[in-house]
Amino acid sequence: MCRSEPSKYRHLGQHFLIDKNHRSKFLTAMQMRNSSVIWDIGAGSGLLAQDLLSMGHNLYLFEYDFRWCKHLRERFAHEIDQGRCTIVSGDACKTWQNTPIPDYIVSNFPFDIGIPFLMDFTMRSQKLIPIQGILQKELVERISARPSTKSYGHISVFLQMYYEVKVGYTIPPGAFSPPPNVMCSTITLSPKKSTVPLDLRINAAELLKIGFRMRRKTLQNNFKGIVGDEQQGLLTTLGNRRAESLTLDEWERLCEKVQNIAP
Repeated sequence: MCRSEPSKYRHLGQHFLIDKNHRSKFLTAMQMRNSSVIWDIGAGSGLLAQDLLSMGHNLYLFEYDFRWCKHLRERFAHEIDQGRCTIVSGDACKTWQNTPIPDYIVSNFPFDIGIPFLMDFTMRSQKLIPIQGILQKELVERISARPSTKSYGHISVFLQMYYEVKVGYTIPPGAFSPPPNVMCSTITLSPKKSTVPLDLRINAAELLKIGFRMRRKTLQNNFKGIVGDEQQGLLTTLGNRRAESLTLDEWERLCEKVQNIAP
């Protein structure tokens, strides 16, 4: 292990889970098969990685900060030599597509990458897998939000189309270093069969962004001039409804029928 660690950068969303009890509770919340292959996004100092390696798993550690990449290579040199640990440097939203899909993703997501990574992975991965994560509590509320609530938006609908969402428990700022200015929560995403085929995921994500981009407008107005006459006719059946009033089932049916939206 390195004698000293790099300083932590708040502007990169680096808040490492230093509390052993919370790490243990987080890592045992989802039952994982023995010797699983796991991605840790934003591995940082390697605290979660050390626990996962001790549990017998094999890891790909994604890290953007070159200083922590160097630290991880030194800390896990033995496991790297054994082939049990691989360091993936760079932006995880770009590097994941060149990395073998694992059995699970288990991550205390850096604040600036959690939602972008989850959206990009869900849109583009050939296979969806269970995800156990720690995010800002506000983001967890957005992912799990229900129709006709303030937090309900395109992120809620899109991720709920493809995962069963289970909100876990709240982790206080003092469990992290440096302590964040907000509360964090755990969340579990379990893949489910959606009525919207995988090859329509990018189209569905774009459709949802357009639908929710001006929440005070009706869906007919938001899509005016964007979809063809036939597809606009489908929207007229919704009357004056707005995006946040549609249930998950209604959005899934709409995403099946209104296609060729993605840029």
